[in-house]
Amino acid sequence: MIIPRVTQPYEPGLPALGDDLENYLVIGGGSLTLKLEPDDKFKIINLEGHQQAEIVCFNSKRECNLSPLGLNNEHNGQLTKKILTSEEESAQIARTKLKKLGYEVESINQSILVFSQNSLSGSIEEFKTNDSIVCIISAPGESEITHENIPASELRVIVQRNKKREEGEFLLPDPLMDPVEEIFVKRYTAMAYEVKEGDFIQIIDVYGRQCSDFMAFDSESLQKGQELSIDTTNSRYLMGSAFPMPGLHSKYYDENQMPMVEVYRDTVGRHDTFGTACTSKFYDDIGYFGHPNCSDNFNYVLDKFTVRKRLGWNAINLFYNTAIDANNALIFDEPWSRPGDYVMFKALKNLVCVSSACPDDVDAANGWNPTDIFVRVYRPNRPFSKGMAFRMKADSDPKLTKETGFHPRVSKLTENIVEYKGFWLASNYNNHGAHQEYEACRERAIIMDLSALRKFEVRGPDAEELLQMTCTRNIRKLSVGQVVYTAMCYEHGGMLDDGTVFKMTDDNFRWICGDEYCGEWLREKAKEHNLKVWIKSSTDNLHNVSVQGPKSREILKKIIWTPPHQTSLTDSTLI
Repeated sequence: MIIPRVTQPYEPGLPALGDDLENYLVIGGGSLTLKLEPDDKFKIINLEGHQQAEIVCFNSKRECNLSPLGLNNEHNGQLTKKILTSEEESAQIARTKLKKLGYEVESINQSILVFSQNSLSGSIEEFKTNDSIVCIISAPGESEITHENIPASELRVIVQRNKKREEGEFLLPDPLMDPVEEIFVKRYTAMAYEVKEGDFIQIIDVYGRQCSDFMAFDSESLQKGQELSIDTTNSRYLMGSAFPMPGLHSKYYDENQMPMVEVYRDTVGRHDTFGTACTSKFYDDIGYFGHPNCSDNFNYVLDKFTVRKRLGWNAINLFYNTAIDANNALIFDEPWSRPGDYVMFKALKNLVCVSSACPDDVDAANGWNPTDIFVRVYRPNRPFSKGMAFRMKADSDPKLTKETGFHPRVSKLTENIVEYKGFWLASNYNNHGAHQEYEACRERAIIMDLSALRKFEVRGPDAEELLQMTCTRNIRKLSVGQVVYTAMCYEHGGMLDDGTVFKMTDDNFRWICGDEYCGEWLREKAKEHNLKVWIKSSTDNLHNVSVQGPKSREILKKIIWTPPHQTSLTDSTLI
């Protein structure tokens, strides 16, 4: 007899991995610190190829020793030490975790490099530990690109635990640095906490698709018996919004229009500042009498601060997926947040804060399954970078907005900085306005920061064949040093993106475009046709400006030198 398989409904936003699996990304030039137990396994996936991984291991005797992984010492760990002592954020996180586990970077003296210099995209190395260990996995490489240097690229690490997570057990992202306080907000409840001016408040959605209401009070005013809290109407007005939007303002203000918190990071982008936290009346009206609600939970935890009770609390509804439809009706759907997504606020004064794990289990607000919220408070010596999540594809890892190499100068010339495809860029400058900038481009010359353009190093004996196959121009006509403007198309003729191809050498090309997915497409085609070619992302290694306009050559010829065997700037044209 065949027993029918019980089907499981697809639940977007929940972890795709099993209870024994963990998924990590090691950025190029970054590190990852893991604590592993006996019989735990892990595999390292070389996402772009041409990338080595360095492994450092501390055994249960706290010795730097690779034997628990069945490996022999081949190197001294200097590549990992160089990464861990850098100021890059992933290195700081790995270093902080290493120190928290009781180890110092200086004690690293053994390592092994896995993957060859010519490793293919998608190559996998697997390992198993026979001891309780602390393992550091790094993706070393140079940031400068020359004919010899290849940019460091990402590694994927999948950990398979010998012991599965128990029901209710969860994974938290590593702290961004040492937190001064950690607060667990159990589902259906709320927690109040105090922060100092300058503190950073990281509110983490533990399981994904869980709303969290947030409110903050001026603590000094509270001590005087005056309740000054975040006022969403004033915040909307001062931020220049005609009506609420499904997202966060950059700052939130009190009723006296004084700033309370600044939004520093947001890995989701979809939140609510439309109305109140959920109330008793909301549940009563739909027949769930006595249902727990965020407003009552706020009243309970704020009682010790002698805050006046309210039947409905104004709040910032984090991760709540609401919008206004074409008929001006309020609508909502399941949250977009995924496990580990977070919002980070900076406190602009001493505050009393309250965060909830919303108890709504009667509709899509929390995906019909309320879960937990985790809050970390940091008091760092230096500020975090500002950013929001950029995802190339729906299943891609979030990458926070970055500053370009020209940002320190650009930010002094304008306050009009906007997010564009994962980078902070100027929309216009504080001189004569956008119209005059346009006219300058047509009549004279302008300079623009184009660092957000995606760059890919296409290297290998089949590099020309791959680009000939995927681009509409005849790449074989290019000579070394030339560049061509072209389109990259799907097989059916639809255009994926336009861009430029630089021929650096006979087996080294550079593709510059606007869409990051071009790199994925090139790798797919290379694998499909069994071509020996590597496509390495170099966007973060090559920040660039564009000088455009009829007088651009006149300006550039004063600073550009061309080797005698190549076409000079004054004679060159795009082909």
